[in-house]
Amino acid sequence: MNKYIDTNFQDDIEKSAPLLFNLKSEMDSDAGFRVPDGYFEAMTSEVMNKIASVPDFENAENVNPFNIPDGYFDSLPTIIQQRITDQNRKGNWITEIFYKPVPKYSLIIASIFLVLFFSIKYFSRTVKVEYVNTPDESEQMESFYLSQLDETVLLEAYSEEKSIAEESQESEIENYLLDNNIDLNLISEHL
Repeated sequence: MNKYIDTNFQDDIEKSAPLLFNLKSEMDSDAGFRVPDGYFEAMTSEVMNKIASVPDFENAENVNPFNIPDGYFDSLPTIIQQRITDQNRKGNWITEIFYKPVPKYSLIIASIFLVLFFSIKYFSRTVKVEYVNTPDESEQMESFYLSQLDETVLLEAYSEEKSIAEESQESEIENYLLDNNIDLNLISEHL
């Protein structure tokens, strides 16, 4: 039964991961992590040899390997104080520019200030744009068509509109009379 499961499992691995399956067959039978022959037997003697090669600090002499010149700590405060005063004399370039004005620095500062001032003024200015009101396209088309018309065309269009309006009014009256069952002979007698 186990043989069937192992074979089925190997078939599944071969189908789903052929690279992994082939990798196992390509490896040596003793592949993996190896330890050199006699490693653990020789290890104790190697560790003991390394421990023996370390110097014995408990039995060593108490000698200070570091030397300082005679009177170093006596003159140290004056040396530090001298460095501080020298650094204060040099000063900072900012304090040198603003508290001790020199003409060459003031000219540089003034020119930088002027360039900044005028560039800010130039780039932050407001530009006025005036728009010209132009008529819409529909208004332009209407004016074009009206300019192409003469009086005769206008009179013809007006008369057509008038006749269409009269015809529609007459047909409305006739429809009203027919819808309300009014006798046309009665109306003609009264007229």
